[in-house]
This record gives sequence, C-alpha cells and structure tokens, in this order.
Amino acid sequence: PVASTSLGVSSTGFVSKTEKMVDNVIHIHSQFYSEKIQSNIDNQYDVPFLRQWLCITNIGDRKISSKRVKSQEATDEQFPTGGASTGILCELICAGSEFTSLLPQRIERNMNGNLCAILFEERFSSMQHCRRYDLDQESVVFSIYQLETDTNTAINLVNLQKGRDVIFNGNRYIYLDRDGVFVEQSYLQISNDTHKSISQKVCVFRQGSKCQEKFAVHRIFVLVSGQFLLLISRKSDARYCLVLGGDVKCFDDDSQSLLGGKECKFWFKEGEKLISLIELPSSEGVDKSNIAI
Repeated sequence: PVASTSLGVSSTGFVSKTEKMVDNVIHIHSQFYSEKIQSNIDNQYDVPFLRQWLCITNIGDRKISSKRVKSQEATDEQFPTGGASTGILCELICAGSEFTSLLPQRIERNMNGNLCAILFEERFSSMQHCRRYDLDQESVVFSIYQLETDTNTAINLVNLQKGRDVIFNGNRYIYLDRDGVFVEQSYLQISNDTHKSISQKVCVFRQGSKCQEKFAVHRIFVLVSGQFLLLISRKSDARYCLVLGGDVKCFDDDSQSLLGGKECKFWFKEGEKLISLIELPSSEGVDKSNIAI
C-alpha cells in the first residue's frame, strides 16, 4: 500500500528506534463502498465507488505510552509491552473542482512526524502532463495534514494544492509546481485549528534559459547542508539526472533561480529510474553530503 518511510531494523531484527525517531507508519487503506438503494427491490445497491482512508500503525514489542495504559501498581520498569495497533486518522478528499478522481501516490512526512503530505495522481489521466516516452505518471496535487497521534485524528491544513512534488523543511513546506517550472516555499504557523502561510517563489532555471525546453524536473530534495537536490530528465531521450542546486536560503536573498548551469550532475544509465534516495549520516564538520540511491 501507499505508505510513509518504513521504520529501520537493527542487526538483531528489532525495530531500531531512538527518542528522536517516529515510531509509527502512515499508510492508505482503500475500500470499495456501495450504498443500498431505497426501493421496493431487495438487495439493490448503487454503483460502488472507492474510498481512501489515512491510517496510522504503531510498532509492536515496545513499552506502551503512559498516556494509554498504566497500571496503578506498575512501576516505571513494569510497563506492559503491546503488539502493533492500527487506527484510522481520517478519510481523504480525493476529488476537486478540476480533478474528479484522484489516487494517493506517495506520502511525505516531516522529521517530527506531526505533519504529512499526501501526493495524488489522476486516476483517469489525459496524459497531458506526461511525456509520450515516459509511462510514469506525475503527481498533480497534494494535501497536508497535521497528525494528532494521541487522539488518532488528522487536521487538513492544505487541501488539494497543485504540485508535482513537496517536501518539509522545518516549519515550512516546499513544493514543485505542476509544470516543474518553479519551487515555492510556505510557512505553516499551526495553532490548534488555524494556520497562516507566507509564500515565496523561485524559478528552477534562469529566466530565458533554454534548459527549460530541454529538461523536465520531477523531484526535489533538501540535504542536511540546506542544498537542493533535483531529479530531472532530458526530454530528448528520457535519461534521468541528479543535479545539485542552490541553498534553501535562496528564498530569502532574492535569488533568480535554483540552477545556474554549472552545477554538479550525476547521470543515470539509460533506462534507470529513481526509486528512493536517502542521505547518509556524516561526521560533524564535513561539508560534502553522501547519498544512497
């Protein structure tokens, strides 16, 4: 199923978790649903439709939170351990004024795990935004939810915003527009059920550059150093490439673009596509980042 990044496993086979790690996984549960029609005919149902649920699964074999279960006689060393548990956070909105039928494609979470973005693709695509030689469908919209894990609820902060990719960077979310032309940063100031956002926009390529005609931008990443890493492809042969771009500070210093034309590049072999990208830990004081793809 569509899910957030899975939890790591130690060499002993147990879930590897520290205090700073999220101890749950967010995932989508899909189910066909049909309502019974009120008529004289028995067992007559309406046309079934697909419902999407945002769910959370907590890991098992761990100490249960004191907020949930704590015996009056138990001491700190006598917490019971529990198995994995799954609950429904909310039902997803999978249709809008422009998109009548959407399917969840990917889930992105912030480091604290209290925010998640659901990226959707069109269920019945006209292929208008897909190249003829690339069968992979791009995301068209995303929604952002604030997760309340203690009460198993989710608050919708951003609903069906047009965009091809989205990432979190602190209390901000940065998204790539649907056409891959610019990236936009918005601040989320969450206070109960209200939020305010301030947006800043930067073009991917320099204005007037021919690169925009030759390349398509698909994914954006932000490294620990604050630099952008972009996944692009050459339109002539659909060959993918990773490009190291500007810094996230570009939103504050009025930069004209993320890419200037002389960035470090890594070309994939013909036919290769990116499945996942993870930045590896490095020693303090090391300027260069190491990634695994």
